[in-house]
Amino acid sequence: MPIEVDLEERVAFLTADVDSIDPDSPNWNLKHIEANRANPFLYTIKLDPSEWKLRRIEVDPQNPHFCSIDGVLYTKDVKTLVRVPCRRQKEVTVPPGVETVGPSACKNCIFTSIVLPDSVTTIEDKAFFMCPSLQSVNLGAGVETIGKQAFNECFRLKSVVFSKALKKIGAGAFDYCHGLGRISIPEGVVSIESRAFDNCLLESVTFPESLRSIGPYAFRYNRFKSLDLPKNLTKIGKNAFQFCPKLESVSLPRGIKSIAEGAFGNCASLEKIDLPDGAGFYRMRDGILFGDGGKTLLWRAPLHPVRQYAVPAGVTKIGAFAFGHSFVETVSLPDGLETIEKDAFSCCYEMTEISVPNTVKTIGHRAFESCFRLKEIVIPDGIESIGYRAFDDCRILVIRGSKSSYAEEYAAKNEIEFKPI
Repeated sequence: MPIEVDLEERVAFLTADVDSIDPDSPNWNLKHIEANRANPFLYTIKLDPSEWKLRRIEVDPQNPHFCSIDGVLYTKDVKTLVRVPCRRQKEVTVPPGVETVGPSACKNCIFTSIVLPDSVTTIEDKAFFMCPSLQSVNLGAGVETIGKQAFNECFRLKSVVFSKALKKIGAGAFDYCHGLGRISIPEGVVSIESRAFDNCLLESVTFPESLRSIGPYAFRYNRFKSLDLPKNLTKIGKNAFQFCPKLESVSLPRGIKSIAEGAFGNCASLEKIDLPDGAGFYRMRDGILFGDGGKTLLWRAPLHPVRQYAVPAGVTKIGAFAFGHSFVETVSLPDGLETIEKDAFSCCYEMTEISVPNTVKTIGHRAFESCFRLKEIVIPDGIESIGYRAFDDCRILVIRGSKSSYAEEYAAKNEIEFKPI
């Protein structure tokens, strides 16, 4: 039997026959393993409560693939940390010479801290996934890459000391790490991938000048009040800073080349975005951010003092979340406008009136959702598509349009009152 388990001592023993390990397997939360006689590397797994989780892993000295140090499993050459037992409570000190913390190596572990040597260069995907007691991590001097979901759902993680060699923070690396509070990302990091710090409740973040790309959803649901984005940043991904309720101001660099839809959507306290003159396709006009050489209206401050607003001529698209949570009361849209993207006017609670020109072809998903006071909207005959929940929770809305038109069909399907023009 290649893996033996002592239930009383909560120790797993790898015999000399074991040549591969799946660190993401429920084997490490087991009460009992039964070897399959036809194939000794197939097991019957029976999961039990956490009190049965392993505390130590031991390895036959004759095993050519693995070894155990202080009850922790490593590859034979001690270059990769393979698995820490889930019920290991004391601090884990990884020995010098280890270069990689393997995928899911510490998943679901309950230790409170871990010390990594400067020899570690890579933290693989899910290496510390869902470690509920982990409070502090010092990544040493050598870590260059933090993998996907590496520290995802480490709810009590309060302190991370990043390596100065760090270049990349993977997707979802610190997603749902609610205890972080403040972080300072070191110089040398060029990419922060999607959801890297999503839902962390961060109060402060310092970016390095080396940073060039911030991925989609990377910093949603955080609590910082201001953002000073570095001069070399060129790309901000979709919804990157969405739902940051305390965010009041953003300073964008001159070299910004791409701001994806909803980058600052639903930031109800955001008052201003500063953008230097000559910033490529982007420009500020009367406190409103335009892209694509002025053809796309990307963002208008929710607390903008002007309550009656006429979108300027030449704009062909209202971007996603552009007016979201705005206190605007009336909006006039220009002839030539073709697209109203998703959530463009969602949660404009004070808006009572908007004119839609005949040139509009598309109204996106949830475009006017929760516009409680919107009384009437005229849908032109040229409209080709209206997204789902486009007028959801518009409590007193009447749609007007031509009889037997797309507008009438949409209103009937969605149980909205319709009046022919």
